[in-house]
Amino acid sequence: DSNSSSNGYVEGSIEVAGATVTVKQAETATTTTVEGDFGGLSGTYQNVANDAGDADTSKLEVSGSALGSTLTVTSYQADSAAANWLDLDGDSAAAKESTEGTVIKLVTDVAGNSVTITSTDSSDNGVQTDGSKGEDKVVIAGTRGLESGADLTATYTQDTLGNRNSVALKIAVSF
Repeated sequence: DSNSSSNGYVEGSIEVAGATVTVKQAETATTTTVEGDFGGLSGTYQNVANDAGDADTSKLEVSGSALGSTLTVTSYQADSAAANWLDLDGDSAAAKESTEGTVIKLVTDVAGNSVTITSTDSSDNGVQTDGSKGEDKVVIAGTRGLESGADLTATYTQDTLGNRNSVALKIAVSF
């Protein structure tokens, strides 16, 4: 076949019961995605079946909004050879990766300030590539518009993945 090494793919999708089901067949992997809105919640399930051994991945994400806030929960799973796919510590080449992880993100307004809280947890049940137990990272960020037109963002990070805690202040000025 003249296309066997062209890195091309074939993709098809269909609507089923209000959800969109998409299948993408590439040379070395098949990606199946189901997404839609269900009773006010949006959801996505994605499974990647890789030809390489122990390299399959899956992701389930559910998101909903109420009272001016949006909550998103994402659960990740991967076979042992695909642990770096999760990239839980922000460095896909690092030692601290896991085959299971969950990210919970809340975006809301508090007294006119935008607040985002993100919690990332690599499960104790997953295989950590460095052999450790579960790790987690919590980031709390708040942004306030200043009278000058600049934005002040304060970020607190508690990071057992990177073994650090930090506070950062940033002023963004637009012209």
